[in-house]
Amino acid sequence: MIEISQSALAGQVLNIYSNFPDRGLYYGSSFSYRSLKSTPASEAFYRPKTGFCLSYGDLGNRQVLGYGIGLQYEMHWTQETNSGIYFTQTFRPGVTYNNRPFDVIDNPQNIVVGSHFSALMTLALGAGYSFSDQLHIGAEASIWHSSNGHTALPNVGMNAFLGSLSLVYRFSNDDNLENHGQSDPISSIKNSLSPIIGIGYGVNEGGTTTRPVNGGYYSKQLITLGVGYRIKNIHRISIALEGYYDEYYWLLNSTQEWQPASNRALGSTALMLMFGHEYIYNRLSLIINGGINLYNPTLGNQVGKIELATTGNTIKRYVPGRFAIRYYLRHPWKHENNWYVQAGIKSNFGQADFLEFGAGWVISNR
Repeated sequence: MIEISQSALAGQVLNIYSNFPDRGLYYGSSFSYRSLKSTPASEAFYRPKTGFCLSYGDLGNRQVLGYGIGLQYEMHWTQETNSGIYFTQTFRPGVTYNNRPFDVIDNPQNIVVGSHFSALMTLALGAGYSFSDQLHIGAEASIWHSSNGHTALPNVGMNAFLGSLSLVYRFSNDDNLENHGQSDPISSIKNSLSPIIGIGYGVNEGGTTTRPVNGGYYSKQLITLGVGYRIKNIHRISIALEGYYDEYYWLLNSTQEWQPASNRALGSTALMLMFGHEYIYNRLSLIINGGINLYNPTLGNQVGKIELATTGNTIKRYVPGRFAIRYYLRHPWKHENNWYVQAGIKSNFGQADFLEFGAGWVISNR
């Protein structure tokens, strides 16, 4: 089954930071191409239509914020009723291009978008009506978020609540449910406990959310030791100790008056207890982590001495997180013992900290 959707978008970019630029109505459009194939993965995930979404949006201030062009992978779930009314849920990760990012001379007011390219994520809920097997109309409420992962400052990030109206055309209802001919691998992966070892490399522009600007880039070296519990084929929960050395922390400890530890190198490290959940879809998976900072003296010194000691900044001293996409070298529904690579954004209480690339091993005798 294949369908296409053309949507009109409108809404508002949210004011989430002091000195946020003026903005009016966000307006734009999007085009989605989606297909459904009855594979074990689609059946286990309640048969999402998958494809891509191309979008355009004027952020509400053409001179300062400019416009964005997005390209996203799309997973779109539909629940139909006998009356022709249906309900939808949509998830889209991807990238966006902005034509008017911050520039210290030409566009210093844009503290929202610090680089031409950023990550873009969309979550949406909607409903629609089917006039026929082919023609449908729909409406959605969605939140759009973009961030460059602190790789270019300023990096306040764009958050927008949008509504949309869509015209959907479905080319075929034939999804070969009865004839996909693939064995369901659910029974091949039982509930299981497996150690996880990982390493990573991170990078960011040194500074806080809006300063300094055009500064240096600093590396981070990470190591993860944990254990995961596999629940059937599409879920894994995990707990891990993660440590990293931060080159930017070393710079701060070398130039600021505080003394975070008797050993400057030790004071430039961090230790976290991280809890995670992983959604596994074929070889790809979505990683969502949150945890507790067990040791991070330099971040603690930043709050109140470099950054304002607001409630949000105080909480971020203690609450790290991560959003990442993982790719397995072997099909994880058939092989629990597996190597992986991943890319993601490490955060502090939802505020991007650094862009991260990693690799690891899920250890199992199966």
